Amino acid sequence: MQYADSRIRALVEISTMVTSTDNFFDIKDDIIEKMLDVIVPAKACVNLFIRDYKYAHLVCSSTLDFIPNFFKRNEKKEHHIAFDSYPIYIHEAIREKKIVWIKDIFKDERAKSERFLAQNEGYKSRAVFPLISSNEVIGFMTCFFIEESAQYTDEDIDFIASVASLIGLSIEITRKKRDSDFMIKKLRGSLNFINKATDELYKNLNLDSFLKPLSKQICNVTFSESAIIVMKGFDKGIYHESTYGKNKDLKVLAENLHIKLKDKQYKIINGKYFNEGNIPSFIKNESIRTILYHNLVIDDIVIGYIAVANASRYSEDDLKILNIFATQIIFAIERYKNASKLIEHKMMEKELELVQEKQRLIMPNNNITLPNKTKVSYYFYPTANLGGDFCDIFFMNDHFLCIFIADVMGHSILANYFSAMIKGALKSCIDDKKTAAEILTIINHNLCEDFNSLDIYATARLAIIDLKTHRTNIANGGHHFPIGIKKEGTTIIAEEIVFNRGLPLGIFCDTKYEDDYYNVSDYELICVFTDGIIEAYGVDGEMFGIDRLKKILIDNYSKSNDEINDKIREELFIHTNQEQPKDDIMLIIMNNK
Repeated sequence: MQYADSRIRALVEISTMVTSTDNFFDIKDDIIEKMLDVIVPAKACVNLFIRDYKYAHLVCSSTLDFIPNFFKRNEKKEHHIAFDSYPIYIHEAIREKKIVWIKDIFKDERAKSERFLAQNEGYKSRAVFPLISSNEVIGFMTCFFIEESAQYTDEDIDFIASVASLIGLSIEITRKKRDSDFMIKKLRGSLNFINKATDELYKNLNLDSFLKPLSKQICNVTFSESAIIVMKGFDKGIYHESTYGKNKDLKVLAENLHIKLKDKQYKIINGKYFNEGNIPSFIKNESIRTILYHNLVIDDIVIGYIAVANASRYSEDDLKILNIFATQIIFAIERYKNASKLIEHKMMEKELELVQEKQRLIMPNNNITLPNKTKVSYYFYPTANLGGDFCDIFFMNDHFLCIFIADVMGHSILANYFSAMIKGALKSCIDDKKTAAEILTIINHNLCEDFNSLDIYATARLAIIDLKTHRTNIANGGHHFPIGIKKEGTTIIAEEIVFNRGLPLGIFCDTKYEDDYYNVSDYELICVFTDGIIEAYGVDGEMFGIDRLKKILIDNYSKSNDEINDKIREELFIHTNQEQPKDDIMLIIMNNK
């Protein structure tokens, strides 16, 4: 009975580990150690599959002596073992998603190929437990029993199987978090690239030069082999086309798909993807294994399409990426049309000046001094065109200060419009009885439908500072972490104040943000910023970067807010050789000196 209780306690503790973290690799060794405290004496390891079951990555192998040294490590000091080299019973366990227990390695013919390893590692029996995530086998755990198999019972095997299930759950949580982070990085990288291409279109008024680099970039972010963009221009109905990759059949198949999807039978709203096994007969071709397609639509009229082909597999995330590209291309075209009209109608410049003035009006009062003499200042440098960066700094009451910063995707009147919407939503739901996460969740829920209707999103960060205790309640929506300058003895260090990153506003309507806390008095200075600073490109193509910003703050933290800002602007000008930024720059400095 005592042994059964120890198994239950171990499972409870392992369950707690799994549900309290989103990174399996932080707890993997603790899980195995906890399991082996119950199943003694034994050894164990975990293998995770890489690239469609061709290789298995060996982790949690600290209890093994001979096996890790027997297999060579790669250049990253990792064990990637060809799955074909494993005994046939392990293949059987993976193929049939079942536990296989070889009770005597030296008598069972299925284990004949591993007797050399068993003899040197010192085990006599081995059990294999498939690790399953989303109904797919993503790896397997094996237990090496040193004693005779008779020492172990079916209850022991059931206990290990339960641990394997929890490991599978932990890996699934990790993958979802990783996929979410990777999606945000791809979105951010794609938008930065499109914004730069849009700037060039605005300056050069040439659709062909605008589309040419986009087809390559679409391939890069969707891991495709080839891409094509086709759209109708505004010069007597001339079609513009951009291709990348060597697949000559993609153009014909994409055109067939474009025509077919106009039929009611295949009618779509945005886009569609086909993987191996479900490609329709009218676009089947030996050279096309997978295909992803999206319409280009202006005012409910299809003016063209984007298509990419031959990624290993497409998903809804890839469709979202293509949707972002399609939306931004349309915005760029609208901007192109407006720029063309500007040449003919100079009066539009006056209208843009009025909108820019409205953008300045939504910014808060500057240079706030807190009761403890802390100074809070913001600095805003918009692009030559309208932008979507903005902040709001205000006293909620005598006890709390609110600092909010957001970066709305894109540079257009639309981004400016959504900036005003977010500020209005913030003021309507601000309440000192609500946490930062609750307020950010409400803002996202209230505006998400409007964001989704135009395929826009915004990164945001909301901080509520207790003016008496300096404890700061923070919630983050995909925004960069702030930089804190602090003293450690005689050393001045700059560190990113890390907390839950969260998803940007407008990605998912049911997103719930998380609260984090830190104390502003722990830092000499805190700097909050948008990506226009660290992602500013130099003449050599190198980004300004977070490390360069940290060094400026370390070297100048004892100066006034204005002097620090002037130094950052000076270094940005040296780096980019541009007086006018290509992306909005928003900077908030909280100085505790």
